[in-house]
Amino acid sequence: MNEKLFGDIFEMPKIRTPKIVLDEFGEKLEQESKGVLTGEIRRIKTQMDSTFAFGFAVKSNHTNYSYNLFSTFYTILLYPCIISSESLILAESGLEKLLGNHEFNGFPLIGVSAKTETELVDYITKILKTDRAISIVRAIYSQE
Repeated sequence: MNEKLFGDIFEMPKIRTPKIVLDEFGEKLEQESKGVLTGEIRRIKTQMDSTFAFGFAVKSNHTNYSYNLFSTFYTILLYPCIISSESLILAESGLEKLLGNHEFNGFPLIGVSAKTETELVDYITKILKTDRAISIVRAIYSQE
């Protein structure tokens, strides 16, 4: 058998998973806050092995206080990735017009569907730039 089992997929660039994207946002937060804050990526338990859910929390390294800004939900296929956050943040981000009803592990979920990595990064950036998210991060940063 000379034929490759899966064609040339192992020579193709790897897909950046939503978890990797979250990790990068967390690292950037820690760098920008000079180590005062951490972007803590919390695994949310799911009922199926082929589904993944993570919360993105801003955590103070001084007080251990943290606040979950948004969560992501996706399957083994990685994209689309559903992003869910509190309604005020989604309204301020301008993403409320993209809100949809989704099903994840058999449960209803209201969120925004990022079909690609580029959309995921764009949507997260919009969430983090809202007045509400900035106020939350500023409050946590001020608690030393």
